[in-house]
Amino acid sequence: MAMDPEQPLSGRAWWEKRRLAFNLFVLASAVIGFALFLAAMSLPGLLRPGEDAVEPMGLCIGVLLMPAFANVALHFGYPLEKSMTRKWPSRHWGPVLYKLGLALTAALFLLPSATALLSYCAGKRG
Repeated sequence: MAMDPEQPLSGRAWWEKRRLAFNLFVLASAVIGFALFLAAMSLPGLLRPGEDAVEPMGLCIGVLLMPAFANVALHFGYPLEKSMTRKWPSRHWGPVLYKLGLALTAALFLLPSATALLSYCAGKRG
């Protein structure tokens, strides 16, 4: 892979240099997503009396497994970048894949709150 002035580190080092920032982004996405979810679940009529907003297994998955899966996905960024560069060599794929990973991470953490808000809006209409 040719050296690029915008990417002075090559290969795995380029990805690993961004791991701390990625993990901070994962943490921020998780905190914001969880806060929005709790806010959405407190909307009137969304939960029946006595029903919990958070399932314990769901919380375990959100707190433990999602960040781990995000880091596994980050780990496979470099092999995917190499593969895509072989197929389409005119494009520098590292930054594109990294930004796509950030967007997907945010979307996954915001999905529960978005689902709760859609459920609330659907209940108001029907």
